[in-house]
Amino acid sequence: ASFMRALPQDTLLAVFGLLSYDDTVRFGSTCRELRHLVGTVRVRHVRLHRRHADWSDQRVLGLLRALRELERVSISSALSFHSFAQLASLPRASRLLSLSLASPHLVDSHLNGWARAFTSLEELRLPGCGLTAACVPQLTAFERLSSLDVAENTRLDTRGICALLLGLRTVRTIDISRLRVEPKLFSSPVAPSLRELVCKALPREISQLSVTRWSQLESLSLQESGLHGIQIGLPALRQLTLAGSKALVNLELSCRALRSLSLASCVQLARMSAEGSAAIEDLNLSC
Repeated sequence: ASFMRALPQDTLLAVFGLLSYDDTVRFGSTCRELRHLVGTVRVRHVRLHRRHADWSDQRVLGLLRALRELERVSISSALSFHSFAQLASLPRASRLLSLSLASPHLVDSHLNGWARAFTSLEELRLPGCGLTAACVPQLTAFERLSSLDVAENTRLDTRGICALLLGLRTVRTIDISRLRVEPKLFSSPVAPSLRELVCKALPREISQLSVTRWSQLESLSLQESGLHGIQIGLPALRQLTLAGSKALVNLELSCRALRSLSLASCVQLARMSAEGSAAIEDLNLSC
């Protein structure tokens, strides 16, 4: 360490430039001076995953506090990170554009104050967390959020999802995959900003579905569903994905703007009508 401290700063920065991001972070964690120097490196996106599984919360927070141009943070479930509330106090909190956290330990109360702290946040990914309907006031308080992922939050019920879809006034894309949704969700009102809905792996109890209310929706993904029949009448829909819906038998479409349709692995499909959808350019029927 004393040898490294003796090197000129320009030389150390040149050495950092030859290292991978992970190695740079590990190098900077060896002492306070090098950690400060790592903070001057132009790192905008931090991804912490399986390779960092042994990192403590203190080490993670120390890194995030040191990076002066940080814009995007992704912490996977491979880390046993628990200090979610402290993320709001990061020096760069108000400049963060994207935050991704996958942890069953993250619950509704951890979101308190996030909207006030992350004022520039555009993308928030919270898959596989412990959120419930109580998270709605915190999530709908974001003013610039355009993309939200709450997939696999198994405690988030249809009531909470409906409230999110209506209350997220700036969100254009939302992922609600692998949740215990009910058919009434698809006839509930949504915010006018919503353009893309991802809802993979619908509950197997839902065998029939009608989606006709969301006139502004442009992209809909219902992959890997257990649907037997579906009716979709959305005038602005341009992209529809039903890939992996192996039980699907009957499909009725009335989507005049539809350009892309994926029916990959829909091996039971026997009847399909596409009234007013003659402009389809990309049709995927692969098995």
